[in-house]
Amino acid sequence: MGGFQEAKVANIRLGMGDLGNAKNNYIRWMKVLSKQRMGSITGKRLRNYALYALGEIILVVIGILIAVSINNWNEDSKQEEVLQGYLKAYKTDLETDTLIVGRTLQMFDVKAEQFELFLSDSVTAQTYQEHPEGFGLILSYVPFEMQQKGFTLLSNYTNEKEEVTDSLLIDIIANHSFHLDAITSTQKMIKEDIRETMNYFKNNEPWVADLLQGDVSNPEMIAYFTSKQHKGRVAIHEMLVIGNMAAFLNSYKSKAIQTIAAIEERLQEE
Repeated sequence: MGGFQEAKVANIRLGMGDLGNAKNNYIRWMKVLSKQRMGSITGKRLRNYALYALGEIILVVIGILIAVSINNWNEDSKQEEVLQGYLKAYKTDLETDTLIVGRTLQMFDVKAEQFELFLSDSVTAQTYQEHPEGFGLILSYVPFEMQQKGFTLLSNYTNEKEEVTDSLLIDIIANHSFHLDAITSTQKMIKEDIRETMNYFKNNEPWVADLLQGDVSNPEMIAYFTSKQHKGRVAIHEMLVIGNMAAFLNSYKSKAIQTIAAIEERLQEE
């Protein structure tokens, strides 16, 4: 019996030991599972945080793009307002120029008739006596200066741009520059031609003082003005004034009228 009891106690102790081991194993496995679960939870949190952060970044980028777009729109709007002001100024200049050119061309029409008269083969001393304006026909001219305020504003505006694609601006700058150069250079040649004629009179003709004082009765003076030499000077001056200057002014006036209409159409669109 004693041996049997001892064996039973030993078996109980053994069972208790197995139970303890099983408990320890359970605790270890729970720790492992807990770590895995925490790792899984942590991973989910990281993914969620990453997605949230990415969303925030996207929102910030979208906000910046919207702000830049609004700023660009505001800047474009301001630039358009500035351009409209410059176009209005240039339109005013063209309107002034067309009036002045119109009056200038009317005077040139009168001069054209005088050139035709004094370049004819029938010109005589009597012609000059009946039309004394012929004595000063190649000694004076009607100066004209194009308005520059509006053009300067537009020119500076385009120079500040890296690229100009506005066809109206391109057309304005090109045509104004062409006519400015043509008219300025032609007037310079007219002035030089008058200066050369006056120098010739001063250095070669003793009657020049009488001419300048309005006394045109000197026979030598009449003989010179009816000569082929003087007719040659008249022909050269006529080419400069009527052939060149009047032609450029007509061209400028025609183009100015077209440009005024184009500017008015642009302003109405805005």
